[in-house]
Amino acid sequence: MSFFSKFFPKRINIWTPIERMEELQAAYDASLEKPSLIVLFSNLNFSGEYVISDTEKKAKEIDYTKMNFYLLNALGNSSIVNKLESDFDLANDNPQILIVRNNKLIFHKAHDTINLVSLYQQMKDKNIL
Repeated sequence: MSFFSKFFPKRINIWTPIERMEELQAAYDASLEKPSLIVLFSNLNFSGEYVISDTEKKAKEIDYTKMNFYLLNALGNSSIVNKLESDFDLANDNPQILIVRNNKLIFHKAHDTINLVSLYQQMKDKNIL
């Protein structure tokens, strides 16, 4: 491990972007096989980048292959965001983290960081994974 990799760890590519309505539906459909984690963020909000980065870091600590990871940028995708919020009766807020399983919202958190490792263990304990 190089000196710089201690400060700038390699990012893992876990994300599938949602930029079209069909991709949102694909995220819902994928939730029938395994949970879909959706991060709703805005490029104008620094905390969104933090949530994305923190999720990547914590994904390294779990078996992230048991989940689908999606990114939905609120900028330029208002119709998709509106559909997501309508489907799950959510307020317009970002960043948000949502976990969808079997087309149902099973977890939602806005503006706060979550402990993905703890959440992963809770899902295993409840046989969601």
